[in-house]
Amino acid sequence: SFALISADLEVTFVDDPDTSMRIVLGGADSLHFGMVSSDGEELCRGKLVETSEGQTLELESEEGTETWRKIKPDAPKIVSRKKGGLPRIFTKEGQQGSNQPEEG
Repeated sequence: SFALISADLEVTFVDDPDTSMRIVLGGADSLHFGMVSSDGEELCRGKLVETSEGQTLELESEEGTETWRKIKPDAPKIVSRKKGGLPRIFTKEGQQGSNQPEEG
């Protein structure tokens, strides 16, 4: 799903514009954040982590944890994209096109 984030951190999903969320920054470093629903319910927590291998985005909710890795500028383009489309900046761990080799 494609989401738009406004300058005041309001999140709107293109395919479901009636659903709105807000990003709330936590702490002074702004590397920790939360996402809350329009009625204030916390939906998930996240943090941006710097490692020697690059940046990862870790999201945690009641359903579990997801890790997204920042794509390296020189990474091979495994997933074909429409010409002129938006570039992918982060790829979900285990997803086709991630920086990590497939197991098996």
